[in-house]
Amino acid sequence: MGVGLALASRVRGCGDGVVYVLMGDGELNEGQAWEAAMTAVKYGLDNLVAIVSLNGYQLDGPSSTIKPINYARVFEAIGWNVLYGNGHDYEDIIRLISKAREVKGRPTVIFLSTVRGRGIKNLENTHKQTLNSPPRPQFSMREALGTTLARLGEDNDRLVVVTADVGESTRARYFGERFPNRYFNVGISEQDLIGVAVGLALGGYVPVAMAYAMFMMRGWEQIRNSLGRMNLNVKLIATHAGLSDFADGPSHQALEDVALMRTLSNMVVVAPADAWDVERVIPKVIEYNGPVYVRIGRDYSPPITMDLDYEFRIGEVYELVDGDDVIVMGYGPVLHNAVRAALELRKMGIKMGVYNVPTIKPLNRDAVVRIARRVGNIVVVEEHSPRGGLGSAIAELVSGFARVRILGVDGYGHWGRSEEELLRFYGLDEESIMDAALKLVNS
Repeated sequence: MGVGLALASRVRGCGDGVVYVLMGDGELNEGQAWEAAMTAVKYGLDNLVAIVSLNGYQLDGPSSTIKPINYARVFEAIGWNVLYGNGHDYEDIIRLISKAREVKGRPTVIFLSTVRGRGIKNLENTHKQTLNSPPRPQFSMREALGTTLARLGEDNDRLVVVTADVGESTRARYFGERFPNRYFNVGISEQDLIGVAVGLALGGYVPVAMAYAMFMMRGWEQIRNSLGRMNLNVKLIATHAGLSDFADGPSHQALEDVALMRTLSNMVVVAPADAWDVERVIPKVIEYNGPVYVRIGRDYSPPITMDLDYEFRIGEVYELVDGDDVIVMGYGPVLHNAVRAALELRKMGIKMGVYNVPTIKPLNRDAVVRIARRVGNIVVVEEHSPRGGLGSAIAELVSGFARVRILGVDGYGHWGRSEEELLRFYGLDEESIMDAALKLVNS
């Protein structure tokens, strides 16, 4: 974006305009940054100044252990003017900014040495995110994922895990601690993540590529052209999906990923309902021979399938509550609200069935058609855009003989204090589901 703004300033004839791009050293893991850096050199953008904070840490620890690269030398090698300074000395920063303006014909990057969390005891010079980390919930989708993968690694020496600087956040680290020679952290570079996983699959291993759902979509072209087109045995496990990353907000909330992955003809798309479903789903996904995308939330995991005794099979639909006046189909934690809505409607004499549809693709056509023909009224609930997800898949299938109302997230997400708060905000709470069901029944 900085390159584009600098070019716009030049085209406009604004000779004294300068664009400053503030970056972290971990951010330079991304190939996108280097593509832009080379473009800046091509056009001699002396009105562009990048300022990089060299604090030496990123999410999974010291940058030197994740991508041990001297980024200043790389910038210098491709033609940038490189300056160095102290990021805690304001006079030094002002001096360097003035010096950068004296350079003509090429962009400048200023590397500022900084101490992360400077002045805050227990945070200073570490990769910790908060002073007092909240206690880990007893039931968490990503916790279930991490422990399940580590357990599966005991019996499968071809299972390998690749992550993109989110080993701690996704709990991939649990596998890495037990099998360090089968665990790879490629840093903040999701296209690289997919490429490495593809290579491992070609080498005869069963790779699990793990990243936040939003950022895994950066590698969609590699997923399409390398993984999908070659029909390779790679498992993509994306965490922090939907609204589950409530605190980080819209930039981290993947609400289009199911639609993107559904378009790939041979890609299986699976979304567990809760932590107990994660433990059922992951072993079957690893056993399956072919590409699979698994969509998992962060921590919020109300008990939906805890007391159910069933073996997960790809393509199956599971009844949570029986009923034939109207039915709800969905996946993920929002099903908890659907079950509560069904119990409330039962008090009003309305029998609403609730179905867990963990396999979004391939959708169980026979089961969905049979249920739709019997009931005729379907409400689909999902932490996803109402376009392209499970609701779209069901509507495509039953449009001639059943009515479908899709409750999803229309927009790019929002910040909140909890996932439950955001579910209410977007009309995926118990009351909203009841209202949608009543309108279908009474119309």
